[in-house]
Amino acid sequence: MDHQKDLERIEIKILKIKTLFASLLIFCVIGFSLLVLLVIAKPRTVSLPQASPVQNEQPGLFSQHFFGGFGINRPAEVVNAASDGVQVDFHYGMPARPNDPLGQALTTNKIKLVDSELWDMLGNSHCYDLASSSRGPCVDTLLTNVRQHLLETKDNSLVVGYWILDDYPGDVKTLLPQLTSLVHQYAPGKPTICGFGGELYPNGGFNWSEETVSNFSQEGCDVVALYLYPSAQRTNTRCSDFIQPPDVQGPDAYDWTMSGLLPAAFASLEHRGWNPQHTPWIGIAYAFAGCRKDLNNTAYQVIPTASNMETQALSFCKAGAQGIVWYGWEDSTINVFPNKSPQMKVGVQRGMRACNVYWNHPSLTSSTIWTALQ
Repeated sequence: MDHQKDLERIEIKILKIKTLFASLLIFCVIGFSLLVLLVIAKPRTVSLPQASPVQNEQPGLFSQHFFGGFGINRPAEVVNAASDGVQVDFHYGMPARPNDPLGQALTTNKIKLVDSELWDMLGNSHCYDLASSSRGPCVDTLLTNVRQHLLETKDNSLVVGYWILDDYPGDVKTLLPQLTSLVHQYAPGKPTICGFGGELYPNGGFNWSEETVSNFSQEGCDVVALYLYPSAQRTNTRCSDFIQPPDVQGPDAYDWTMSGLLPAAFASLEHRGWNPQHTPWIGIAYAFAGCRKDLNNTAYQVIPTASNMETQALSFCKAGAQGIVWYGWEDSTINVFPNKSPQMKVGVQRGMRACNVYWNHPSLTSSTIWTALQ
């Protein structure tokens, strides 16, 4: 009888052990499953190989409003422009490098640079003078040179964009997209800029040529630049830079609001597919004057008043310009610039101030802006 009870007790223990083992096994399976789920759900913290950073990657030049100037070619001009608030040098010729004197001045004064060498290459190639069927070798050479320049300047921390067109050198509509494509490939994040010009005439007149803008395409130009200047006036008297000839109408004879010229430019661009939401634009404002040496001193560019310059800058900004760039600080054909004319220097400063007020408060009317600037 006792033996029978012992066997029963052993069987019960064995059953308990089996039940406990089964429970432990189930618990382990559930625990392991939960652990797997936690590992999968938890963000990975394992260090992964990092891609090499893009060299000298810059914030988009046109992601915010800015002010610039053309022809800031010497360290002293850099200091002068920076004191006015200029942030970008639109530089003709080979771009400065950070370690040369101009580059050091730009770096010290926190001014970036738009490189125009691609425009020089395009203009000097004269591929546009050839029949379409004969352009092949010329275009191949041009694109090779462009590619080489981009490789040489891709590590230049000063360069934030590329100027690729001035007005109308000829039919380059099929070439501009090729240049822009190379820039996107070798200098990602840095836009190409196409410049188109028009003229203001005395007494409200203006000139805008459809041919000038015929090279535009969305694929060829990341940014549009409109440079709209008062025309030179012929003079029959001896020309002196800072003295307006008596047979020349003064600066107030021009429509600095560009009330006819700007709409004409916009309509022409829109007819060719321009969408300012996709392709932003900048205004190139007038900041040069004096006797035209390239016209044998027989023509005169009027010296604008500070009020004239303020009006033009604000008119650009109210029309939607992302930035204002003044032309300029140096040019071999003329002598008077903001760094040599106190009233033009004040004009640049007032133009910047007016645009900043408008950009910060775009609902203000012109009269309210003028009041705020007093």
